[in-house]
Amino acid sequence: MKKMSKNGVIVRVKFSNKNIIVNIGIFKINNENRLKFKQKKFSTGHFNFKKTNRSGFFATQILIERVTNFITELNLPVILIITGINPFKNYIIKQFMLGKFLILRIIDNTKTPHNGCRFKK
Repeated sequence: MKKMSKNGVIVRVKFSNKNIIVNIGIFKINNENRLKFKQKKFSTGHFNFKKTNRSGFFATQILIERVTNFITELNLPVILIITGINPFKNYIIKQFMLGKFLILRIIDNTKTPHNGCRFKK
């Protein structure tokens, strides 16, 4: 039986109305079972996209390209957690799957109402 690695990366992609925020958590467990955790944050606003340009396809493309390059340098298994609604959600998942790293799990935490929204009178 193959032993699982004690190191990994958790990538959280959060879609808001006008921005995409990617939080990367890198955790490593050393021989003494002590957890080391580092965080790195990417956003379309960090790459000089302002106002409505932050939610566009070009900004999303550059953001995902830089994030996948950063993760490939780490060479660790990835857990991808996605929250929010965005027209480019499927594109982002496909780009992560095309990356040169191992994806352990893809989790979608988007909240949806069970019975729809109540209409106003």
